[in-house]
Amino acid sequence: MIKKYKEKGFSYYQLEIIKKAIKYDIEKTIIDEYIANPNFDNKQMEIILDGIINGLDYKLYAIPNITYEEMEIIYKNLLDNKLKQIEEQELEEIKVETKKSFKIISFSFKFLISLISIISFAAIIIFIKKYIMVDLFIKLKTEKVIFKLSEKEFNFNDYILDHTKKENVKLIIPEFDYSKNKDYIISITNFFQTKNYNFSVEILDDINPKLILKNDNIEIFDDELMNFDFKNNIALVEDNLDNLNIDDVKIDYQDLKVGENIIKYSLSDKTKNSIVKNLVLTIKEKPKPIIQNTINQTNHSENDTNEIIDNNDNTKVNNQNIFLKVNDYFEIKINSSMQDLIFLLTSDITSSSGVEVDYATVNLTVPGKYDVYFRNEENLEVKTIVEVKE
Repeated sequence: MIKKYKEKGFSYYQLEIIKKAIKYDIEKTIIDEYIANPNFDNKQMEIILDGIINGLDYKLYAIPNITYEEMEIIYKNLLDNKLKQIEEQELEEIKVETKKSFKIISFSFKFLISLISIISFAAIIIFIKKYIMVDLFIKLKTEKVIFKLSEKEFNFNDYILDHTKKENVKLIIPEFDYSKNKDYIISITNFFQTKNYNFSVEILDDINPKLILKNDNIEIFDDELMNFDFKNNIALVEDNLDNLNIDDVKIDYQDLKVGENIIKYSLSDKTKNSIVKNLVLTIKEKPKPIIQNTINQTNHSENDTNEIIDNNDNTKVNNQNIFLKVNDYFEIKINSSMQDLIFLLTSDITSSSGVEVDYATVNLTVPGKYDVYFRNEENLEVKTIVEVKE
């Protein structure tokens, strides 16, 4: 049954609350509408479940558009009224029991006063000792404890060293709340008296959130980098208490370059538990198209020649009106991006056909002058200079 709630994306702690509701045999329709409701957070789910268990009119505060603090005020008022009713009812029952007991004793005295007065008196003493003069106590190992959520389950009995063990004596153990620090009351009682002991628990969330990547290694070409979605590689984000999502993941990396790059994905919850996953992103230089080594002379006569005229303005042209013109000098700042270089080189080209730019020798991290070659599809080639300056 719990599987369908896991598939709905409830957190570890929310699933624990739903398991508890199922354990108490709460109707499935109530669980789906008021507990496993995505409109409620952990605290709201817990306080609604407490209200159902304690027999309160939980519908008065199980409303999605009110805050947890508003829920808590209504819950406490309902609980206080319930406790007052129980106390009044228990007090009335005690009075009835006491009256019955003393009626029996009174009748016994009247009926057997002359024969068993001593026995009747002894019975009263035994009754008082058994029910009224009982020494109720609880001996605790400590009054305050720090509980780590990684320990999975908390048990109050682990901290009770000893207590009164007699007939009609009962320990009252509270329900434990895994979501927050809380002061509890452990009680011991019989029909006539109750003793309360304070017990404080500080919750220590030491469980790291979950972060799963779709891939740990990815290869792309350099021209795909600008459109690469790093967040799209995140498969799962989850925490036991906090409602974390993909936007809570921090993604860090240095300047990306051709070759292997380490992309760091990190996720932290409110108590600073964290997890880090690395992606190895391999960037490959996209292969350049192959340039043919001969000029296509189709539709020209046998008398045509391919003489190339090299003009002074860095233009090359032949008698077939095939031409290629580029600037003879470019200047770029050191540590500029490869995209900046490509934009610079291709911003002012005049050619009779498509052009390939060979800038493989340019190192944008080292100052200096580098040769760059422009070739068009008719095999004309122009050499220019790129200077990397500090």
